[in-house]
Amino acid sequence: MTVNGRLANHIDHINLTDCIMVDGEPVAPPQARRLFVYHKPVGIDCKVNPDDPASIYHVLPESCRVYPIGRLDKDSRGLLLLTNDGALCQQLIHPDHHQEKEYEVQVDKPLDPDFCLKMAAGVPVKGQITPPVPLSKSHMTALE
Repeated sequence: MTVNGRLANHIDHINLTDCIMVDGEPVAPPQARRLFVYHKPVGIDCKVNPDDPASIYHVLPESCRVYPIGRLDKDSRGLLLLTNDGALCQQLIHPDHHQEKEYEVQVDKPLDPDFCLKMAAGVPVKGQITPPVPLSKSHMTALE
């Protein structure tokens, strides 16, 4: 590895303007952190896929490499964060950080308390059960 044409030293301090080479290939400086807040409408898929006309890829600014933090189903609408900041993404979505998520759901028929208790206990998704969700007394009272 070289820094500005000389062999790198373990105590080198590097600036964004320095020319860093590894095996003769330049190392690009890190991109500036980007964060977008997007209200995703129904019909947009959260997968960043240029080959899918419904992909969120097609609503992002050109040459902007950001990825959604979490996801919303194609049939859902709501606030979505997109970023190129891996540390922020990890902090927000990894279960070890216990970030609370809140969803508002509209249904087309009444919900009974038994159904809500079953849903709160965890739902099977791709062979795993989602973590339990605490329900308050006010949640259950609203259903009665």
